[in-house]
Amino acid sequence: MTIHLPKDVERSIEAAVHTGHFASADDAIAAAWRAFEQPDRGQSQQRADQSESATVKSVPVWKRVLDNMQAVPDEVFERIPADSSEQLDHYLYGTPKRWTP
Repeated sequence: MTIHLPKDVERSIEAAVHTGHFASADDAIAAAWRAFEQPDRGQSQQRADQSESATVKSVPVWKRVLDNMQAVPDEVFERIPADSSEQLDHYLYGTPKRWTP
């Protein structure tokens, strides 16, 4: 098979072979063709990922939060200050505590 390439592409392939990126021009063309074919495989994989993510999205968020919270040890919850919701700025940003009646 004979392939006629534009001079700039040919020079680019020769440079890639010369620097050792490819063993030969044939290897470079084969790699380019495989990369060209990849989007078709990627689209089918993307469709599979989308259908999988649709399944994940069908689980209510509150259920996912509760499932994640079960993995947190009780000691972590015991260390949370009782006024953490009222004094959130203090605990997150270090601002002075606000007075609460």
